[in-house]
Parts: sequence; C-alpha cells; structure tokens
Amino acid sequence: MAPERSQSSGKPQQSRVHVLPLTVVLVFSALVVTAVVAAKHYLSNPRNLPVKTMAIKGKFRHLDRDNLRRVMSKAIDGGFFTTDIQRIRQAGLSLPWVDDVSITRVWPDQLIMEVTEQQPVARWGDKALVNGRGQVFYPVKPMRKWPELRLSGADEKAPVVLDFYAQVKAGFAARDLHIRSLALDERAEWNIRLDNGLEIVLGRNDAAERLQRFLGLYAEISTKELKPVRVDLRYEQGFAVDWQEQDTGSGQESDA
Repeated sequence: MAPERSQSSGKPQQSRVHVLPLTVVLVFSALVVTAVVAAKHYLSNPRNLPVKTMAIKGKFRHLDRDNLRRVMSKAIDGGFFTTDIQRIRQAGLSLPWVDDVSITRVWPDQLIMEVTEQQPVARWGDKALVNGRGQVFYPVKPMRKWPELRLSGADEKAPVVLDFYAQVKAGFAARDLHIRSLALDERAEWNIRLDNGLEIVLGRNDAAERLQRFLGLYAEISTKELKPVRVDLRYEQGFAVDWQEQDTGSGQESDA
C-alpha cells in the first residue's frame, strides 16, 4: 500500500512544476509591455529629449544662413525622435534659392542639415531663373547681375527649352557665335537671338534641322557687305534674310 500513496502524493507536485513557469512568463511579458509603453511615452514627449542644436552645412552665395535657420527651426514640431524630418525639409525647400535639403539626426539632441543652393544656368523670362534640370524658381529679390543667357517660355516647358539649347549651342560655338536668348512661344515656335544681334526665327516644325542647314551657309552669308539682322527659317525651301547696311542704317530683305 505504501507505493500507491507515494504515486498519489507525486501528482500535485508535477502539476505545480508546469504552472509556475507560465505565471513567470506572463508576469515578465506584462513588465516588458509596460516598460515599452512607458519608454514610448517618455520619448514622445519633446520636453524630455528636445532638439537643442541645428547645424546647417553648405556653401552659399545667395542664401541667407540666418534666415534659413529661422525658417527650418519653426518647422521643428517634436523631440529628437518624434520631430517630422520631412516637414523641416519642406520648410527649407520653400525658399527659392534652396535646391535640396537632407537631414540627419545626431544623438542626443542635434539635427544636421545639408543644404544645396540653386545653381542657375540661365535667366528665365523677366523675373525667374532656371537650373540645369529645367526647374524654374523665382528669387524674392532681383539679382544684381542676371546670367547672360536668357531662356523663356511656359514654366512647364523649361526642360524642353533647356534641352533644345543644349542641342544647338555647339553649332553656334563652332562659328564663334553664342546664343543670348532662346524663346519658345505659346504657338510652340522657336526664336533665337545671338550675341552679334542676329535674330533667327525657326518656327515650330523641324527647327533643329532647319537651323543646321542655315549654319552650313552662315559663313557665306556673313561675308557679304551687308550685315544680316534677321533670318526667317520658316520656309520649306530656303529662308529669308533681312539685311542691315552698316553705314546708313537702312535695311533690305532678300530670299536665300
């Protein structure tokens, strides 16, 4: 009978062995969840880990560093972990002379702003500038010295105008000529003015091809006694030239 009592007394002990670890796991899990929630609450409070330092890096000719700092500081809406980086970036990009902004968090309380200033390649219309990617921006203050090259057209056409300029400028440079203005009007017609004062009307169809044909004959045209002041290439065959007499100032037109 003794062995039977021994087996009966062993069962409760085996049951307690399984119950205790489960209880410990549940308690530990609850503590972890509580700690995570508390940590999240602590870190989300900007008063606990505020952004204390903002460093702005970049080389600027037109940007005001102090104004840039003020604008981007106003966009800080949280602490080190919770402040909206994209909101700060968009605040910087709202300034006309800012081309790009990248922001890095540096523990424990610093934000580093890498700011790239716009690099205009030409004047755009009367009041704007355009960068090398065809993005138009409007400076708040007029420039003291505008770029010599002037491009114009609808703002959304700036990449097209810039691309066309890149296609044709080498042909002029090979003849020691340089484009001073290039315009694409509302009728999609091209107009060019050179540094020697010559105006070239290209029209809208096959503009690049017509221009190449004209440049092939430019050496012959430029050696004439009369100075060409305007060339109209909107003809299927040939082109029209307006001539300016150098001595009297009177003009006349001929077809080529």
